[in-house]
Amino acid sequence: MVEAKADKRGQRRARGSLSPNRVGNYQVRYTDPSGRRRTAETFRLKRDAEQALARVLAAIENNTWGVLDDTKSDGLDPKTVTLRQASILFREGRLNPRSGQPLSPYTVSEYARLVDRTLAPFADQPLRSTTTPRLLLDSPVPESGKTTLLDHLERLCREPLKIGSAASPALLARCLEDGPRTLLLDEEDRTLNPKEPGTNDRLAILNTGYKRGGNRPVLVAEGSKWVVTVMPTFAPVAIVGNTPQLPDDTRSRCIEVRLLPALGEEIEDSDWEEIEPDAELLREAILQAVEALGDQVSSHRPTLPAGCKHRNREKWLPLKRVAAQAGPDWEHRADALIEADLYHQKETKEAGMHNKRPPVLLAEHLSDYYLGGPAFSPTEEVLAWLIDAHPEAWSSESGFGKNLTPQRLGQMLSRSYGITSQRPDQKRGYNQNQFSQVWQSLGIRQPAEPVGPVGCLVHNGPTREGHCAQCELEARPLPG
Repeated sequence: MVEAKADKRGQRRARGSLSPNRVGNYQVRYTDPSGRRRTAETFRLKRDAEQALARVLAAIENNTWGVLDDTKSDGLDPKTVTLRQASILFREGRLNPRSGQPLSPYTVSEYARLVDRTLAPFADQPLRSTTTPRLLLDSPVPESGKTTLLDHLERLCREPLKIGSAASPALLARCLEDGPRTLLLDEEDRTLNPKEPGTNDRLAILNTGYKRGGNRPVLVAEGSKWVVTVMPTFAPVAIVGNTPQLPDDTRSRCIEVRLLPALGEEIEDSDWEEIEPDAELLREAILQAVEALGDQVSSHRPTLPAGCKHRNREKWLPLKRVAAQAGPDWEHRADALIEADLYHQKETKEAGMHNKRPPVLLAEHLSDYYLGGPAFSPTEEVLAWLIDAHPEAWSSESGFGKNLTPQRLGQMLSRSYGITSQRPDQKRGYNQNQFSQVWQSLGIRQPAEPVGPVGCLVHNGPTREGHCAQCELEARPLPG
């Protein structure tokens, strides 16, 4: 009887509605084929909401509807659901296709083990970890066209929000409460100044919003109480400024466009009274193209130039996907831009223009120390060499203002790399075998380069004549 009613409801004509919320945005709601009322995405413009509702209703009428990207199912949002959440939902609801019974305890535990151990690095990442790179419009001098370019973006982007002052972190998060908007941040050489209060919090929002599923907890007043609410931070961002002092982790998420003042009459003025109608038509054409090609863009897996990995892959992949839909010529242009960016990063790194963190600098200097030196060195000898060879980093002449001490050296190595000093004899010190994996991971030494005699594989410490003192104390086999 229940199934018959559900089928009858599923045969009804699909219905949906739009309703403005308390801040003036439009919420899309509709009834799915089973008769269940669903809530979809929120839109600032009514026309965008109408288009979204029309797509859902058309899918229902054509019997192609599923749990779409803009709907929520079983309390999970497909845009932010993680592998761990999806795994739990699968294990709880999955039935054996042959017997019709729930999965066996062994199968359930095996799925849980795979997620918790083998796939642990990805377990809490959104399954659809869509990225949106930051566009950095940079110039060493004013009047280079940065604000003019931002005006063009404001008229062509989806849901633009132009901010020219130091917006508080709470305001930035609330601007994205009802869905992604394109943040256009002007004068960021002032508002993201490291010396200004609140800069770290604003940068945290920009960094977490780089991937879908990014969020920030904020306090929201409910009557006389303050309640913690998690607000999304995912949004495309354009950052404009005269050489803004961005930290490396933020800059690595940016595609940089450097602008210089135009010579003579090379650039036409942007007379918005004249070109505003054309800009509106272009915006509508872009939106229609995105609506038509959205599924193809998200499912396409283009090839990227060699070396475009990790953060660079996340940064460039969305643009390469869009370029692929425009044709081979645009794909070649995208590849040329990626290769130019990778080359610039390589040249910048080799020129030493990045401010290296002290642990990275220490690893590089220790690599120089151990090249051609003894396999094991007492801490006092390591310190004396570091202070003498690199006084600008480790002596009282450094920014720290004090000579490097055994305690500070030990803390840096332990906290950053999990390396502690060893004592094979009377003096404590470090064996170069302890740093081999660190050097290789940081690209300081290649795996093929020798790093000295193999040490104890259990305690990662030095051996003498094939023996490890700690192994002897624990009566273990001697793997060294």
